[in-house]
Amino acid sequence: MARAELNEEQCERLRASVAGSFDWDYFYRLTRRHSLVPLAYRQLEHSIKDIVPPDILQQFRKDHQENAARNLIFVDELASLLDAFARTGIEAILFKGPRCAGGI
Repeated sequence: MARAELNEEQCERLRASVAGSFDWDYFYRLTRRHSLVPLAYRQLEHSIKDIVPPDILQQFRKDHQENAARNLIFVDELASLLDAFARTGIEAILFKGPRCAGGI
């Protein structure tokens, strides 16, 4: 189960699960296939960074940063679209995506 936050018990279970002969390459490929790299990276970085192979953690970090940069481009495009709609009098309602107090 994917979770944004882990409590101490869950963190220990995670640590026990990856101890030993854990297939980190397969785990990385699986998280990419299911678009879970940002969530997995956050948990690895905050919970068990000391036992994750450095090259695997670096790959997760790289993908996470690329995803964040791509998301910023999407937010910028969304802001442009909303501004264009507003200029023509079209009211737009966001159902999904970024939220902030100032508009988007």
